[in-house]
Amino acid sequence: KKNILVQAEPLDQEKVHILHTQIAIILHNQKRTRTKKFNSSKLDKYASELFELRENGASLEDIRIWLFQKKHLKISKSTIHNRFSYWKKESGSA
Repeated sequence: KKNILVQAEPLDQEKVHILHTQIAIILHNQKRTRTKKFNSSKLDKYASELFELRENGASLEDIRIWLFQKKHLKISKSTIHNRFSYWKKESGSA
């Protein structure tokens, strides 16, 4: 393979400023998207029931099956685990 270098014209200060502004906006929007991740969940309305199941020995797999059979939610065990962690963190008992 040949290593081909493209000769590009140097950018003027205005174009550099525009590029910096555009990337700052993109990074800001990505950060907002990432931090919004745990704001709400389909599991929130079943939190009391899920904690009751967990406290009575139900595994994450048992809870996943219960959610699918009784609430018609198809959710992974890792999602359930992450939500329990979030709830514990929010309640200050982590």
